[in-house]
Amino acid sequence: MLIIAVSGAVATGKSSLLSETARWALATKLNIDGFIAVAGNRPNPDRGAETYDLYRIKKGDLVPFASRDPQLNPPYVLDSTIIEEEIEWAASLKNSPPADLIVLDEFGIFEAGGQGHYPIWTDILAAKPAIVLISISEKHFAAVKSRLNCEFDLVISSKTPNAAEKLRKVLIHHSDWATVGLWGSISGGIESTVGAFLHAVQIPFRGHILSTGQSVLLMFAGEKLAVRFRLAWISIIAAGLKSFSPSGQRLRPMIAISIQGFLYSIAVTLAGWNFAGIFMGGVLIGAWASAQGVLLQYLFVGSDVFKAMDIVLENVAAFFELKSTPALSVLLIGWVSFSALITGLITLYVWRYPQAKFLRIIKKIETYQVIKKRGKEPGSLSSVWIQAGADLLRPGFWLPLILIAGIIFLFDTDVKKMTWTLFRGITIAWILFALVRMINVEKILGWMNKKGYWGPLIAFQRALNKHKEH
Repeated sequence: MLIIAVSGAVATGKSSLLSETARWALATKLNIDGFIAVAGNRPNPDRGAETYDLYRIKKGDLVPFASRDPQLNPPYVLDSTIIEEEIEWAASLKNSPPADLIVLDEFGIFEAGGQGHYPIWTDILAAKPAIVLISISEKHFAAVKSRLNCEFDLVISSKTPNAAEKLRKVLIHHSDWATVGLWGSISGGIESTVGAFLHAVQIPFRGHILSTGQSVLLMFAGEKLAVRFRLAWISIIAAGLKSFSPSGQRLRPMIAISIQGFLYSIAVTLAGWNFAGIFMGGVLIGAWASAQGVLLQYLFVGSDVFKAMDIVLENVAAFFELKSTPALSVLLIGWVSFSALITGLITLYVWRYPQAKFLRIIKKIETYQVIKKRGKEPGSLSSVWIQAGADLLRPGFWLPLILIAGIIFLFDTDVKKMTWTLFRGITIAWILFALVRMINVEKILGWMNKKGYWGPLIAFQRALNKHKEH
């Protein structure tokens, strides 16, 4: 269920926006229900109208609902008969097929106090419509949200330019983006549960195991998407959720997860949703899983990582008195190809055969608490650099760096070269760690909202809301 709130001050077009959306929904043959407020005479444009009627969408009738009485606070008398009919209507929804869209107009001071339309809210949620579109007074938005006790997937201001057009786009594509949010949350959950366990017990090839799992997960998600290039957003969301981790490595998992989705989405977009596309998606993820460690070290220290590997290979051959050894490039290509083939075949196997069994496993993982303690939001610039400096002390960073620099020094006795390798690795890593620390998901969501990227915003918000529930 997608819950969209339209917020605005008095007389800013909230009801008009809902009315226009409802007319469009009816014209497109959507199963729509709910009500829209119709304001009566409004002597003062900055104040509520003298009367409000309700247009009941399903019945197509107009009934009186509220009339102004300045002696009261709030200054309106509500029609108790209409409220009772509303309650009966909401309770009856569970006996009908879920609606595509339910429109609820004019939630404000009464609803914030548990009156007005508020009594129908629980039954509306229980009916599980695909989309709930609700307008809320800007002045009472926080109080109404608190009373409803829910997180909105999207909040649109009634003053937003082309709000009706943007809202229609959200409704058209909401199914895909809701699916992206759901699977993005599951992907982040696997990284935070299974991934944490594998890293804690130091299981060999854990990176490849997790990448293969992500390939299978993307395959399941792709089965439910109309536009499969959106699979890339599942991995971006999972990487964003990783930024909430209070401890542990962030840089490598966030980069790895993001690129996995991008590679898979390219494969199935170009080759299609078929044997070739799904197999190639798994192949690309498997190849990336086996190559990412070397590529990340190359980013830190450049070609020195290959030089160190060559030195090790030459000395191993000399120790075992081997007459010849494969070139380093051949070994790397062989390992990457083997990993790619394994991931591709496993993904293909699950696609063709035991999907139900794997889905049950994923559902169990989904129910676990994913973020037990959220990491701190980025602080001042100086604190970000200090935290990034602390990341440099993690063995996952400094151990490979020291090994590479040490090998170069032991066999080349080049102090200058070793010093440069260490300096370059530390400097680049420090900058990258700081950039990752600066990521503020809440601000990113705000930017998406401002720019009108409703689809990714809905997906990201849904994933965050799901994590908050655990």
